Amino acid sequence: MEFISIFNDVLGPIMRGPSSSHTAGSYHIGRLVRSLLGEEPAKAAFTFDPNGSYAATYRQQGVDLALTAGLLGWPITDERFARALALAPKQGLRPRFRIASLQGADHPNTVAIELAGRSGRQLRATAQSIGGGMVFVTQLDGRPVRLDGKSYEVLVLVEGRKARQVETIVAADGRTMGRPARSTEHGEVLLSFKRTAPLGPEALTAMGRLEGVRGIWAAPPLFFIQKGTPLFQSAAEMVALARRRRVSLGRIALAYEAQLLGLGEAEILGEMGRRFDIMSKSVRRGLAGRGLGMKILKPTAGGIFRAEARRDLPAGGFHTRAAARAMAALHVSNSGGIVLAAPTGG
Repeated sequence: MEFISIFNDVLGPIMRGPSSSHTAGSYHIGRLVRSLLGEEPAKAAFTFDPNGSYAATYRQQGVDLALTAGLLGWPITDERFARALALAPKQGLRPRFRIASLQGADHPNTVAIELAGRSGRQLRATAQSIGGGMVFVTQLDGRPVRLDGKSYEVLVLVEGRKARQVETIVAADGRTMGRPARSTEHGEVLLSFKRTAPLGPEALTAMGRLEGVRGIWAAPPLFFIQKGTPLFQSAAEMVALARRRRVSLGRIALAYEAQLLGLGEAEILGEMGRRFDIMSKSVRRGLAGRGLGMKILKPTAGGIFRAEARRDLPAGGFHTRAAARAMAALHVSNSGGIVLAAPTGG
C-alpha cells in the first residue's frame, strides 16, 4: 500500500498556483528530470498530446513556467518564477513546447520530455502529473519506470548477467526500500531502486568500474520520505488508537507523521508551523486584495469579510468568515501565489 503522509498528501506540498496538478506537478516533473539528467540542461523540448489537458491549458495554468523553473533548479517559492521563460536564456536554456500525438498517453496530464545537458548527455522521459502536486515518471529512455519523487531514486542499466552484482552493491548499506523494479530488454536489465539515503561515492565508483553497466541515473526526493511504518491504515484505526492512548486526534496525527517520516515530534510541529504561516500569509494577502493577478474575476473575499464584520450580509458568522478566508487563499493561488495543496490548489 502506498504510504500517505500528511505533509506530502494532505496539508501539502507547498506549491504555487493556480493549479496543484498543472503548476505544482509540472514543476516537480521539471525538478525530477533535471536530477536524472545529472547536469545543467542546455536544451529542452516538451510535447503535450492534443487530446490531453496540458495542450489546452499549459500557458494559462503556468505549466511552461513550472517546467522551466524546475529545470533551472529553482525552489518553487523563488520570486523569479513568473519570469522563468524570460530568464532561462540567460542561463543557457531555451525550452520548446509543442503539441503532437503521444503514443500511450493514458493520462490527460502527460508530457514527453527530451533533454540535453551541457556536456552533450541526453535524456528522454515521459511523465504524468496525477493531482495534488504528485507525479510519476513513467518512461526513461524508452523503458518503463515508476518514479514518484518520494525516495532517493537510483536506476542502473546493466547487462543481465551483472544485475545481481549491481543489486549487491546498491543494497550493501541497508538503505534500499525493498527489491528493485526490473525491466528487461535485449539482454539488458534496468534496475530501479528506491532508497532512504543517497548512494554513497564508494558504491557509485564500484558500479562505474563494473563491466556491463551501461548507464546510471539518480535523483533526490521531491517530498518527505517514508522511514517508518504507519501507526494506522484507516480512520477507524486512528480513532481506536486515540481512544486507547487517551489523546486527541491531532496528537495521534502528530505521532503518525513523526513515526512515518522518522522525524521528532518537535520537527513535525516546526514544519506544521511553517505551513500554517504560509497559509496565514496567503489569507491576509487575499483579503487585502492588492497585488493579485486573477485573470477573469476580481478578488471579492475581502469585501465579503468586511461586509460580514459590519453585519451587512443576510447570513454571517463563523462559516461566512471561514468561507471568505478560503476564497482569499484561492485568490492568491489563482494569482500564481504560494499556498499549500490541501490536498489540491483549489
